[in-house]
Amino acid sequence: MVDVWAANATGVYSGIVNLGNGNGDPRNKETTFGRGLQMTSNEIVAKFTTFFPGHFTSRTQHIHVATHLNGVIWSNNNTFQGSTVAHIGQIFFDQSLANSIERDPIYQANKQPLTKKAQDGIFMQEAAVGDLVVEYSHRSQSFDGGISAWLAFGIDTKSEHITAADTHH
Repeated sequence: MVDVWAANATGVYSGIVNLGNGNGDPRNKETTFGRGLQMTSNEIVAKFTTFFPGHFTSRTQHIHVATHLNGVIWSNNNTFQGSTVAHIGQIFFDQSLANSIERDPIYQANKQPLTKKAQDGIFMQEAAVGDLVVEYSHRSQSFDGGISAWLAFGIDTKSEHITAADTHH
């Protein structure tokens, strides 16, 4: 099972009322935007459709990702629980793509200081051990048609040690 979550265009996470930096909204407590949980296919691929994440103070645009092993989906309410977390980390975007999207009026509403990848300590820590910047292509001549982005990574299902660059969110 692959689990993803990201902040919206204004740098706010769903389900989070306050991150301690003033970046929150009491109405978010019961929301789930920017979050998804997907079972991998027989080819061990998970696909998500989501929005481009926003930035927030001291963090560049990123999507959190966690992989879960041996969990159970309960048929009575379709919830997932009882898993072992095999990986937790973040994926990032090409800086020129991020800069282009930040010019969109929806993202311009985000008044928090913009942090670029090279200034983000979590990105620098993760980049030291792997390439976690997605590949992408435009689906049309403008961003209105969306982009397709992809990233492949492997999980050692026998490992009992997880090094998480950021478990705060």
